[in-house]
Amino acid sequence: MDWLATGKVVVDIHGVTPEEEVMMGRQSLREKFEAIEVEVLQNAVRCVAVSRSMTEHYKAKYPKIPARWIVVPVFESYSSALNLAVRDYRLSLELPVSVVYAGGAQPWQNIDAMVSMAERTRSFARFEFLSQDQGSIKNTATKYQLRPDTVFAFCEKNALPDKYRNCDFGLLLRDESAVNRVSSPTKLIEYILFGAIPIVRSPNIGDFSEFGYAYVLEEEFCDGFFPDRISRQWMAETNVSVAHALAGRFADGARDLKELILSMA
Repeated sequence: MDWLATGKVVVDIHGVTPEEEVMMGRQSLREKFEAIEVEVLQNAVRCVAVSRSMTEHYKAKYPKIPARWIVVPVFESYSSALNLAVRDYRLSLELPVSVVYAGGAQPWQNIDAMVSMAERTRSFARFEFLSQDQGSIKNTATKYQLRPDTVFAFCEKNALPDKYRNCDFGLLLRDESAVNRVSSPTKLIEYILFGAIPIVRSPNIGDFSEFGYAYVLEEEFCDGFFPDRISRQWMAETNVSVAHALAGRFADGARDLKELILSMA
């Protein structure tokens, strides 16, 4: 990849590929992609990361390579949502609480764990699984005893905000791993923008902990220890502030990237 060293190449590192390949069961590809990582970090004029956590991952993994970074979180174009007031949870019905999952069925999403949660909490929670992979998720669900009103469906992107606004919680049951620690999940941004309180297995996801986002742990929810309506109101308002902070980081990174490109013209 001789073109990397021309001083004109910016590389978007959108995930930690070697670790993702291992998680997908392709251990043999790790060495190949780590060799590519080294070339990119050594030779790109800038590397774009989706989180500061990602830059820390690479600094720890390759401490002798002084890569130059610009951080641009993944941030969907829901800018109007940042100006909306968080819905009033005090007007919500208490039970059953509503839980939504929106996303794919990749191994790191832990679909089995989500469907198992739906079974364990069926007495007080109703679940909606919204995915292009709904068939795969529904097939996984056949092993469990779920509420008859459990939803498996595909939802168009422009309809997702209304879905989130009408749900109390949003699922993100990712394990503690490098893949998840460096990530900037679109669905987590969407959950906090529209007032769905995240239910997480590990809170260490991207830069969300740095900004102090509010969440419920998986086991707490399964045991029935989840926040009441008034507490959810406070958590949702906290998370909108986190969304503002992430939007600011996105704007700063986008500005720095634009200035860099203009200086290279």
